[in-house]
Amino acid sequence: MNFKGSFVHKFLLIFLLCVFFVPKETEAKRPIYTHHFRNWVGATLKLKVHKNVGVVFDGQFRFSEFKLNNQHMVKAGVEIYANKYLSFVPIGYVHAWTFIHEGLIEKASFGEHRLFQQVVLTNSVNRLVFSNRVMFEQRWQQHKVKQGNGEYAHNGHTYKNRFRYKVSMNVPLNKSTLRSNAIFVSAYNELFVSFSKSVTYHLPDQNRAYIGMGYNFNHSGSFQLGYLNLLLVGKEGLHYEMGHTLFVGFNYSLDFTKKKAKNSIG
Repeated sequence: MNFKGSFVHKFLLIFLLCVFFVPKETEAKRPIYTHHFRNWVGATLKLKVHKNVGVVFDGQFRFSEFKLNNQHMVKAGVEIYANKYLSFVPIGYVHAWTFIHEGLIEKASFGEHRLFQQVVLTNSVNRLVFSNRVMFEQRWQQHKVKQGNGEYAHNGHTYKNRFRYKVSMNVPLNKSTLRSNAIFVSAYNELFVSFSKSVTYHLPDQNRAYIGMGYNFNHSGSFQLGYLNLLLVGKEGLHYEMGHTLFVGFNYSLDFTKKKAKNSIG
């Protein structure tokens, strides 16, 4: 399976379109722009329990100004490996906690339940490893109601759908492939679009652009450190929040099918 040529051109076109997604000012009102410094720590664990089946766990701990809680979440899903290029998650679950502090778009803390489905297509061209991920989310967010004293209370849940498209690229620097002891450059862009009866802004409402460095300890574990530019758009497209984010990520994979194969020999 080879996507040389057209695949690279499509990747570059989509990446540039997403990176240069810039919010436009409306004629009626001038938008408000705010900037925040954030730091995110993420950890992903993948367990391959069958040649075609695995389980993925993910934890995200997100802070503002290196000390204020911003958002924390845990994720789990069943992953199906169709072949070495294509995998998909037919069902996954996320629980998230979102916190507030002065200047953020959200005005009240809330919890959220999500179900998600995703498809990932991976391919390599020479030293470059490309990945395309499409994700659909069904979200139940705690509904926030402003009280007479100005504070917010939760009353039921608001349902939203969200579409996400992520295109990423990894390039090893000191090795020919992403194997043990490989130092690599990693970059991605992810675009978000929300839609449901409760959503009033139907254009892309979030964009993430990342560039960083990584190191593969071995075939199972890796570490990443980089800069993530996070753009959030308010409900009516009039408040744009830019998050300048230091990202630290850890990834670890265990393949139990290889252990079973070794134990069955002899």
